[in-house]
Amino acid sequence: MRPRRGIAQPRLTDAGLDEAEAAGRLQRCGPNKIAQERQAGIVHELINRTKNPLNGLLLTLAVASYFLGDVRAAAIIAAMVICRS
Repeated sequence: MRPRRGIAQPRLTDAGLDEAEAAGRLQRCGPNKIAQERQAGIVHELINRTKNPLNGLLLTLAVASYFLGDVRAAAIIAAMVICRS
């Protein structure tokens, strides 16, 4: 698209929209604001990580290691899942 092609629309100049058009669009569409994503909590993040089959397997191994008495192995495996991005 050539730069001057968009200027052919009414109420549009090289400097941008005129005041009336800008006010009308603000009223019609609202402010030009980027939506913010809500940051996930740690529990939600861990649940999302289990959707990856490798992470699910590692967490299962961590739980099994914990209940079999190998707490150190369980902690290391869980840390692998947590630190994985």
